[in-house]
Amino acid sequence: TEARSKSLRKQMMLSVQAIIICVLYAVLWMYYVDPLLPFYGYYDNHPYSVWEFCKNLVTYMFWFDTWFYWTHRLLHMRKPFNFWKYVHSVHHQFTEDTTAFAQDAVHPFEGLLQGPMGHCGVFAIAPMHPLAAQVFGFATAVFAIAAHDGRTGDLNNHIKHHHYVCVNYGLYWAFWDWICGTRWAKDKYLHHSKAVDGGEEVKLKAN
Repeated sequence: TEARSKSLRKQMMLSVQAIIICVLYAVLWMYYVDPLLPFYGYYDNHPYSVWEFCKNLVTYMFWFDTWFYWTHRLLHMRKPFNFWKYVHSVHHQFTEDTTAFAQDAVHPFEGLLQGPMGHCGVFAIAPMHPLAAQVFGFATAVFAIAAHDGRTGDLNNHIKHHHYVCVNYGLYWAFWDWICGTRWAKDKYLHHSKAVDGGEEVKLKAN
């Protein structure tokens, strides 16, 4: 339909803007920040093995999922600063018509916060092989794109977040959603709550 085509074009335009800014941030980080971190060049002097790769994988996924969940919750805040209205609502305007392009159809600040800032931050907390991190980052991008396509590739049921707004904030899995009580459940949420007109989050619970 014409409406879907218009939405798709808008998603693509926002995606290009966000990607350009994220790439610039990542390049500046690699050149000016990364060399100052305590684990920079760690694997120049330490052997890299399958065990180290597995540790890198677990560290990256736990770190990035934790970062994503809590910064995602931040983006839904309305006080003391209305991140929802001025930042995150850009992404949530795509509720019923999410496509693979919706993954990067975000405000530039959100693109930085939930993209390269989280990805690069892992280098500050633990040894991380640069090539492994790039593989993990690419795989995460593919995972997130599939999540916004709203079909079988949405392994963490992210589409429910676009439908109900206040559930399923996590990235890879439901760990933090389960702990914090924000996981979608069929018996709790009966209808969609539209992310429009200020983005009020309405939990529609079953009786």
